[in-house]
Amino acid sequence: MIEHIVLFRMHPENKNLVNDLKDKLDALEEKIDAVLKIETGVNFAERSDAYDLLLKVHVKDESGLKAYAQHPDHQEVLGFIKKIVEQTAVVDFHKE
Repeated sequence: MIEHIVLFRMHPENKNLVNDLKDKLDALEEKIDAVLKIETGVNFAERSDAYDLLLKVHVKDESGLKAYAQHPDHQEVLGFIKKIVEQTAVVDFHKE
């Protein structure tokens, strides 16, 4: 299995949209066959170095990750992300 983890730091003027982004990401689980599971979480810590939202996507293998990344519904959410997020951090790893 592969886990795809993304941390999102919202533009300060868009912090009120964090739950909208969470909902859009959660909805991808039902829309993309390659996705086994999606987990999201909104950060509650008020630290200057904190990210606002975490995404974990579980897929079977690298071809599943590629299918997820290229899926039209994922691409649509990416368009929204680019408008409201100022920084991301990504980790992809094999989980046994």
